[in-house]
Amino acid sequence: MRNIVIISIFFVSLVNLFSKDEAKEFIKSGNSKYNSNKFNEAEIDYRKSLEAQKGSNTANFNLGDALYKQGKYPEAAEKFQDILSKNVPKDIKSQAYHNLGNSLLKSEKYQESIDAFKNSLKLNSSDKETKYNLEYAKRKLAVQQEQQKQDKKNDKNKKDNKDKKDGDKKDDKNGDKKDDKGKDDQKKDGKNGDNQDKKDGKDKDGKGEQPDNKDGKQGEQGQKQQKISKDDANRILQALSNEEKKVQKKLRLLKREKVKVEKNW
Repeated sequence: MRNIVIISIFFVSLVNLFSKDEAKEFIKSGNSKYNSNKFNEAEIDYRKSLEAQKGSNTANFNLGDALYKQGKYPEAAEKFQDILSKNVPKDIKSQAYHNLGNSLLKSEKYQESIDAFKNSLKLNSSDKETKYNLEYAKRKLAVQQEQQKQDKKNDKNKKDNKDKKDGDKKDDKNGDKKDDKGKDDQKKDGKNGDNQDKKDGKDKDGKGEQPDNKDGKQGEQGQKQQKISKDDANRILQALSNEEKKVQKKLRLLKREKVKVEKNW
């Protein structure tokens, strides 16, 4: 039983030794590709190294660099944060903060990148590159804040303009309603005026004057009724003349007769 345990421990040790050697080989291959700017291929080798030796700080650090070079800044930041969560040497930690700050800077997380650079300088205050990056991040943050302030002002102006425009539309709408009301009142007054005119146009019997027909026949007929023909006029004159002759004849006869006295004085 004891011999089996010894053999098992020896076998595990050989496996671990083989894995470490394999991990080193992947890191070496990855570094070569990284230096040749083959960052995607370098990433693959570093990931293989982590499979061979999980939790390798060297593989994680180099993988973070390869991701950063490919513009995969959030993923790179995760790798550097993984390293910082472990108990690593001071110089490695300072470099991890520096690279974390660069990843956050590229992601436009300026305040977070400033904090990372400051932490790096706490561990290595003489690092000129980190100092430069810190000042650069501060300037970018100032520009970002100014831009945000300007955007907020522009949004407010847009809102004010929109409110003003909506107010003008509302005023125009109310004005149109007033105009329409005025038109309705005018129509109403006109209608009442017409009704009043019709009422005033009635005769004593309460009946309005009857207008002529549309074709004017009624007016012509009335004129015909009032007009006397020439022949009728002549007949009337002749009749009057004859009647006058009869009257004159009677008067002449009366003058020739003696008046009889009915009573003596």
